[in-house]
Amino acid sequence: IGSSFLPSGITAAFLWAQLEALRTIQGKRLALWNLYRQGLQPLADQGAIELHPLPAFATNNAHVFYFVCASGAERGRLIAHLAERGIQAVPHYRSLHDSAYYRGRNPNLNLVHCERYVNCLVRLPLFCALKPGQVRYIVRAIKAFYA
Repeated sequence: IGSSFLPSGITAAFLWAQLEALRTIQGKRLALWNLYRQGLQPLADQGAIELHPLPAFATNNAHVFYFVCASGAERGRLIAHLAERGIQAVPHYRSLHDSAYYRGRNPNLNLVHCERYVNCLVRLPLFCALKPGQVRYIVRAIKAFYA
């Protein structure tokens, strides 16, 4: 009884190549993340969306770029608007307390912040091969939605 979850040699080779290029990959991702942040900051300043805070003590690994819409209905309309323009934006979190296993186990559980993020958070494309022009296109599409 037992399992081995070690990666195969081929998988390890791909990972090794990525680790060798870590600074380059992270630099590209961070530059794209900053483009999103700069482009969407005006919408956050107007109160149309909520951008995630980056505390002064923290560093940014540019893992994902997300923002929070005012409601789940708004997020649904925004995702559809972006899809019509060839942009794949997606929800991110799934609520564990509302999963089939946990649902009903604690009926008095009230996780309003969890529900808000589950229903209102939208994640934008962010990967190393994404081009700055594509990020600007996505930002323009989001701004057009809120115009």
